[in-house]
Amino acid sequence: MRYTATAIALMAAVGATGIARAEQKLAFTPDGRSISVGLYTHVYTWAAGSTTPTRIGFGANNEVQRFAYAPDGGRFAVVTNDGVVLMDIATSKGTVLLKVDPNKLADKQFQDLAWSPDGKSLAVIREGRVIVVDVAAMHGSAWGGPDSTGSLAWSPDGSHLAAASSNDSGSPELHIFNAVSGPTTKVQTHGASSLAWSSAGILLSKSNLIESYDVSGQQQKSQNPYSGAPTDPKNPFGSGVENAWAFPAWFVITANSADPKLDQNFYLNLVSTPDFALRSSLLIPGSIGEVAVSPDGKTLAALVCAVGWTCQHNGDDEHLTVEVFSTTPQLKKLRTLRTKMAGGAPVAAPSGGGGAPAADNAPAGGGGGGGKLTPVPADKQKLASAVAHWLSEGNHVLFEKQIQITGRSGLFKSFMTDCESDVAAAFNAGLPATAQITQDASLSDLVPNTVKVDADNNALALGDVKAVVCSEAHKDYLAALVAEASQDALNYLLQAQKETEISSAFGLYVQRWNDCSKVAADARADGLSADTIIPIDAASAGPLGAPKSVRFGEFDATICQRAKTQGGAIAKKLQAAKDALYAPYLKVLSGDKKKMFHDNDMLDGTNWYGSGGKRLNTPADFKGAGAWYYFVRDHHVWPDKWKVEGHKFAGDKHTGEFSKEGYGDSPPGSAYP
Repeated sequence: MRYTATAIALMAAVGATGIARAEQKLAFTPDGRSISVGLYTHVYTWAAGSTTPTRIGFGANNEVQRFAYAPDGGRFAVVTNDGVVLMDIATSKGTVLLKVDPNKLADKQFQDLAWSPDGKSLAVIREGRVIVVDVAAMHGSAWGGPDSTGSLAWSPDGSHLAAASSNDSGSPELHIFNAVSGPTTKVQTHGASSLAWSSAGILLSKSNLIESYDVSGQQQKSQNPYSGAPTDPKNPFGSGVENAWAFPAWFVITANSADPKLDQNFYLNLVSTPDFALRSSLLIPGSIGEVAVSPDGKTLAALVCAVGWTCQHNGDDEHLTVEVFSTTPQLKKLRTLRTKMAGGAPVAAPSGGGGAPAADNAPAGGGGGGGKLTPVPADKQKLASAVAHWLSEGNHVLFEKQIQITGRSGLFKSFMTDCESDVAAAFNAGLPATAQITQDASLSDLVPNTVKVDADNNALALGDVKAVVCSEAHKDYLAALVAEASQDALNYLLQAQKETEISSAFGLYVQRWNDCSKVAADARADGLSADTIIPIDAASAGPLGAPKSVRFGEFDATICQRAKTQGGAIAKKLQAAKDALYAPYLKVLSGDKKKMFHDNDMLDGTNWYGSGGKRLNTPADFKGAGAWYYFVRDHHVWPDKWKVEGHKFAGDKHTGEFSKEGYGDSPPGSAYP
């Protein structure tokens, strides 16, 4: 596109490149009422309650890299292939503030943008160096900065600007510039992928650390957000933190679910900035590419990709949506903004599991009735286009199903709920069941011969879309859940076969085997046909001799009950071996000693010691010892630190616990009284 005014070229000193930073393609307007997203060559904006966005384009192949709103809401700065451009929203005209070096990629040259609170200055990171542009004078000055700077944030009063390194290499630093008098404070940090400034101070976040600093550079708080057992399916931090973003009101932290049945489902976690406390968690089907929080902290938007897909952040990715949530008192989904282009513009879908209720003119069976298709009025074309989108997606889901269904339940569920929602919206708007829904791609593979298709227009009745396309996705969803349950049950049986001793892990195994039967029962109650063929994952089935596929009617007995029976036999055998191992000890011990020896799994591999550090091995050793001690060593501090803990006895009676710590590779004999 052509930009008005004069293009100014400002070249800063070149620092390290390749800095990782959130794309900055999702933002609330300063008043918090609208949401904008940069997709491919456009910035789309949905006003509050609107289903149709306005958009500003930047020309073919001129991709939006990142953007930031000015405080007045009438302008935004955007990085495109031309450089940093100042856009006037009312006129859709732009002014180039910083030209791109034509020999380098724009997204590698400009890593972050931040407006001063008064809107007079725009701070930009160019190849690791901070440039502050006086927007009115169109003049920029280089303020320096750490060589690998990745993030920027102004203090609320505009008196200071913070810049933080984004990586761990070298010596990551936080630079705090005094915008009034000039001095710069430098603080060594652990790196940051996101930066914000609030009343709580300067907030830094990366995947495994959240921190706060005051304006002098003094660290106030530092915390690893990850907590809980990585194998706990209900742990909101899952198997480990994926991403963390800092905002004035919240840290937003995402983590992949630890539940194998919900692989590629992510937890969205809110951690309050003053006290670093987890306030709310919500499990999201699919991956989370980026998030934004409204200025008042009450609303959150997230770029979400369907299960099995990677967020590409471009307009061609039809599996990308913007999910909108309220943050207080708990995370709650408000609506979905779909970024798929349907009829030339994105459309919005209401949230919820099954869509809006069908209108009175929707047939009970959902079918089109086999009559003549009814043309759709011009004012209802967008509704018809939204439904037509699911015909195209239906062919895509059919293709996915032919490859495999295991691991695709999230994709099928997303398709099912959004398909039903858009069909219900069309019915509620007054479209009849015979309304003509047209798509570009062929319907031949998607629709059975029993359903009437207008071959000339490649069209289907609205009612048949619901009865055939949405309902088929529902069946696929149920079949995928069952297939995933079989994979789960067999994988845990395979794991059980590898166990050499009985442990608490068998409790999880039994739970998964029982879950397999429950999933099958739920699918049966939901109407999945007994003749549906359930594919069995070859990697799981092969070592256990399970069939490659099974009729759903035989699934529970063939897979779930088989896993439970074989797993139970393994557990019984290992338990007998454990009982035999413990028998000589339990025979000579009595009282509290006997109970603690059994309950605490004393033979789990831990080395136990008596007074003076003498090793306890035989039943007689444990019976005669007045204390049972063990020690642990911490190599994460310098010098190494040891800690002795244990139980003290008077005869066979437990009299108390013991703990002592010191520095060195191992404790001396005197540490064992």
